[in-house]
Amino acid sequence: MRDGSDVLRCQSCLKMAGPQSRVAGGGFWSQPQAQYSANTHKLLKEMMQESKLTNFQQRHLEKTLRGGGSLPTQCAPTSSTKKKPASAPKKESKVLNARNYKPVIRTKQQMEDMGAFDKPDYTPMPNTKGKDNERQKDRLANIMAFGEDIDPKKKKQMARPKGPVDDEPDIDRFDECK
Repeated sequence: MRDGSDVLRCQSCLKMAGPQSRVAGGGFWSQPQAQYSANTHKLLKEMMQESKLTNFQQRHLEKTLRGGGSLPTQCAPTSSTKKKPASAPKKESKVLNARNYKPVIRTKQQMEDMGAFDKPDYTPMPNTKGKDNERQKDRLANIMAFGEDIDPKKKKQMARPKGPVDDEPDIDRFDECK
């Protein structure tokens, strides 16, 4: 079990040693950086001028070298702006010059020959519901007459009501007069 004096002693040791002694040199994320000589910097500047790199590309390479990184394998973009996706080229509208076109006057005979005055034959629209129009008319007539939709078969049965059948023959009045 630790007492309070051990903790104080560890804290005082840390204060004396300073923060450098606590952290080991290097590490996974802090790799040692390469140091390039002045001659290397001078050589690369001359090569950049000869190859006619843009100012943006030259600054990008110098920043990489100052940071100790390796030279990029691909050329950086020519500017810091992002490229927009290529849009489809717009079709140029065809401009018609009115001076090149002369008015054409057609005679009545020419228009008749073209068929300008011909009327198309009337054809009624097909029944889209697929039902016979006569059935629809009969159905509406039944609704108006009887107050409900009745099948034509039932309509015939309603027209002939079954009544009492008389067994007595009908008496003819002319026969009675004789």
